[in-house]
Amino acid sequence: MFGLWVFVLPYAVGAGEIWASLKDANETNETEFLLAVAPTPAPTFPTTSYTLSAWITAISDVPTIEVLKQLAQADCGGCSVTPTLLFSFIQTMGFSGVTCSVFTSAVAIRAIASFNNVPESKVEAAVTCTPTRRLGSNGRHLATDDVNITSTVTTSDAAAAKTIKTNAEAAATNSAGFRDAFVEATSLTNLPVMSVNLPEVKFSVTYEVTSSTAVAVVPPNPADIAASIAQETGGATLRVEVDTPAPTPAPTVAPTPLPAGSTFAPTVTPTPAPPTPAPPTPAPPTPAPPTPAPPTPAPPTPAPPTPAPPTAAPTSAPTNTTSDEESGVTRSCLATAALSIVALAAFVASP
Repeated sequence: MFGLWVFVLPYAVGAGEIWASLKDANETNETEFLLAVAPTPAPTFPTTSYTLSAWITAISDVPTIEVLKQLAQADCGGCSVTPTLLFSFIQTMGFSGVTCSVFTSAVAIRAIASFNNVPESKVEAAVTCTPTRRLGSNGRHLATDDVNITSTVTTSDAAAAKTIKTNAEAAATNSAGFRDAFVEATSLTNLPVMSVNLPEVKFSVTYEVTSSTAVAVVPPNPADIAASIAQETGGATLRVEVDTPAPTPAPTVAPTPLPAGSTFAPTVTPTPAPPTPAPPTPAPPTPAPPTPAPPTPAPPTPAPPTPAPPTAAPTSAPTNTTSDEESGVTRSCLATAALSIVALAAFVASP
């Protein structure tokens, strides 16, 4: 006997109808089918983010995080709320007649964090310098700077917020402790007395609200939430501001686009796919232009004719070369004969 698992996607077809068909198949053949239906995914709901903030004069003016959560859930019909509370302390301070280059933002953060006993990551500081000239002990004007520092210290703990507020307000009256923190941060022992202003305190709570329906939760009216906070704390009515980003809609699965001419409705016979168009016939190649014949060489230039030697001009006296030659031969013979006769005569005359 063979076993076969059959998985059915939810909402695709009726699981009951498929099970009835599989049951009949199990009874009429030796193959055993087991129907398994995939679980239905949990639906997703839209999420809304918004921030409530207000300036306060006392930490007790702010409800606890649990009360702030209940206030956000009061009118959202079972929504899910995640609040994040933050206290911010903004305070300005400064020195006169100092060198600006010593007071960097890093130095200011180190000193302020040490004074308030908080991590440096919870402190921000902006430093500005104004050049000044003051009269020195020798009567000469010295170039110095006035340094102004604006700091922001944050914490999410209500107990720590009370301590920071108390220390910051005390420094506005007696800045010796604050100055000592800057002496340690700058390694300068001759710092003048610093000026410190009272802090401004602000609280903010950021909500992440997930609706229990497909409709996004609308943030509360600032006046209504301020009245609810005052009722919970028994303090003064705060001037609440609401910063509302756009709500995040629930994700929607886009349908898969169909080819041209297709439909979502099923057909009895399969819809033939459109024929694949034949690729365009490539254009014939352009023939190469014929190679031009090489130029016919010009015939060689004939050499100019050799001029005939000039004919000697005739002379008036005739040439008698042969007669002179014959006269020379005759004379030679005659001389030879004469010598022979003389020799013969001398031979005859001898005894």
